[in-house]
Amino acid sequence: MTVHYTDRAAKDMENLPLKDRQRVLDAVDRFATSGVGDVRALGGQWRGRFRLRSGPWRAIFRMENGIVVIRVLHRREAYR
Repeated sequence: MTVHYTDRAAKDMENLPLKDRQRVLDAVDRFATSGVGDVRALGGQWRGRFRLRSGPWRAIFRMENGIVVIRVLHRREAYR
């Protein structure tokens, strides 16, 4: 499965510490290739989207011709 990052998600990734950025990238790649990861469907304003948990970081994405990562946020900010 292919992975695409929106401009906003790419900017979110740039703001992460290098170690955390690599951790999130690895988690997204692992999910895209094998389907393994802590993924849940979201509701409310995020209905139709999913979250992938990687430590304290959440990658919010949708499934559309692959994975489109919309945002990468800290857990305290992800669901607001």
